[in-house]
Amino acid sequence: MKAIQHNRNISLETACQEALHIHNEYLREFQYLQDFLPDFGTLQDAVTNRVHYISMTLNGWKSISTTLDRYNSMHGFPDVQTVKQSLG
Repeated sequence: MKAIQHNRNISLETACQEALHIHNEYLREFQYLQDFLPDFGTLQDAVTNRVHYISMTLNGWKSISTTLDRYNSMHGFPDVQTVKQSLG
């Protein structure tokens, strides 16, 4: 988001909205491709399973990331000093 904010010279809130829009577009594309895989012949089951496992990974990351402060605050990632202090 910070990169979008910087490169487009927009507010952090607008950058967050843009990042969400980009994410949703890629997710829609992934879901479409998952639903309409071409014929891979004898590898069809392997490809279908692999794509399914990718979707499970994405789902798992979504579940985890919704609880992390760095993704749920306007402050983003902590600075290096804060991380060092938290590690002791």
